[in-house]
Amino acid sequence: MARANSTHAEVTPHLDTHDETSGKTGRGLDPGEGERKLMQAVLSEAIVWVIEHETERRAMAERGRTACAEAFSAERMVGELELVYERALTIARTANRN
Repeated sequence: MARANSTHAEVTPHLDTHDETSGKTGRGLDPGEGERKLMQAVLSEAIVWVIEHETERRAMAERGRTACAEAFSAERMVGELELVYERALTIARTANRN
């Protein structure tokens, strides 16, 4: 029984006798190769879409800049750091009472 492209080499090791010249069982793939190729295809398609859609690309970029500015503003980072210190102090005070 011949094997088509597959990433299940570990499941069917007896079929992995393929070499480039004989092609006895089809073209085997290393485990994970299929997933990598699929991800490369998906990424390539997304890149081409972004290149071809300037208006949407610019809008996404602007929304991304805005989201980053809000998420990583100095005010927000200082506020979150203050919360960490307050929690640490609360834990330390609770531990000292016991």
